[in-house]
Amino acid sequence: MNCPKCGMAVTPGTQFCPNCGENVAAYTPPQSNGSSAFCPNCGAPVASDAAACGNCGMPLGGSAAQSSYTSPSSHAQPQNPPVQRSRLIAAFLALFFGVFALEDFYLGEKTMGVVHLIVSIITWGIGGAIWGFVNAIRLLTHSINYDANGIALKDFNF
Repeated sequence: MNCPKCGMAVTPGTQFCPNCGENVAAYTPPQSNGSSAFCPNCGAPVASDAAACGNCGMPLGGSAAQSSYTSPSSHAQPQNPPVQRSRLIAAFLALFFGVFALEDFYLGEKTMGVVHLIVSIITWGIGGAIWGFVNAIRLLTHSINYDANGIALKDFNF
């Protein structure tokens, strides 16, 4: 089985894709209009007489076509699981370097980081410092729980 979002091979019974974090257990292939099969690689609906999947290009024809095809993800190097960012580091960056929007960039919020920097420049750093202080409080009180990729922040244990 492959992840419907990134296409990485996922072992059956796995709930989340180790590459992108997509919930593969809840994935059901989309219903097709007149097609009676689904691509074994990406799960997209395909016509029963199709030679290749229109979504990922995997050959679907006879046994000769399938035996010569090898999935690109089967030979790829194993990818690292998504990085879980630390709530404490993000709060530290927000509190002490909030003027530079480092917490936004650390959490992957690039657009918000640029807006934060612009506010900081326009207000001579005061607006950015206040914004950073508020973000630090939000991080420490668990009001911000996920990074930009939807991965939960790692809690701190003392």
